[in-house]
Amino acid sequence: MALPPSAVRVEVLAARGLSHKGKSAFNAFVTMQLTNGGKKFATATVSHSTEPVWDEECRIPVTGMDADLQLVVQHRNKLGLEEFLGMLAIPLRQISSMSSWAQWMDLEGKGGNRDKRRGSLKTKINFIYDLNSPPSPSKPSGLKAENSPHSGGHRLSLKAAKSVVKGLSGALHHHHGHDRPPSSPKPSSHGPQQQQGAEAKQRKLSVDDVMQD
Repeated sequence: MALPPSAVRVEVLAARGLSHKGKSAFNAFVTMQLTNGGKKFATATVSHSTEPVWDEECRIPVTGMDADLQLVVQHRNKLGLEEFLGMLAIPLRQISSMSSWAQWMDLEGKGGNRDKRRGSLKTKINFIYDLNSPPSPSKPSGLKAENSPHSGGHRLSLKAAKSVVKGLSGALHHHHGHDRPPSSPKPSSHGPQQQQGAEAKQRKLSVDDVMQD
C-alpha cells in the first residue's frame, strides 16, 4: 500500500496574459487552498503588471485525497476590494501524474467556465511524503534577496558590530577607571626620630620665647 502524502508543495512562479474588464495592468496575487478545508495561503501582491512574477512557495497539509487544489488569481483594486481574474482547480489524485517541471496552465472561470481567455499561471506542484517536514507558510522570494551577500545586509551588520564593539570598549575603559584604587600618600622622608626632634625643638623655642617676654 502506497504511503499517502503529508503535504502538497505549490510553487507559484508567474502569470501572463491576464485580462479583466479592459484593464491594462493589475495588482495581482494568488490564493491557494484545498477544497476539503484547511488554511488558505496567499502570495504577495505584484502591482501594476499584466505579467507578474512571484516565485513563492507554500506547503499545504493533506488530510485526504478526495479534494481539489484551488489556485485563484485576483486583482486588488484602489478600494482594496478583490476582483476575480481566473483560477485553477486540480484534483489531488491527478497531481502524482503531473510533470515535476514548472508548466503554464490556462486559467478558467468559476465552475470551470472557459468562456473567455483569462491568461495563464505558471506553477510547479508535487507531493511531499516526509512526515517530519512541517508545513511552511507562503514565502516571498524577496526574503532570499535580503540575505544575499550583494544586498548590503552583511555590510550593515558589520557596521553595527563595529559600533557595538566601540561602545563596549569605552564602557570597559570607564569601568576600569572607577575601579582603580586611590593612590596611597607618599611616606614622609623624615623618620620617626627626626619628627620627634623637630617637635621638641619647636616646644623649646616656644618656652624660650615666653621667658624672654
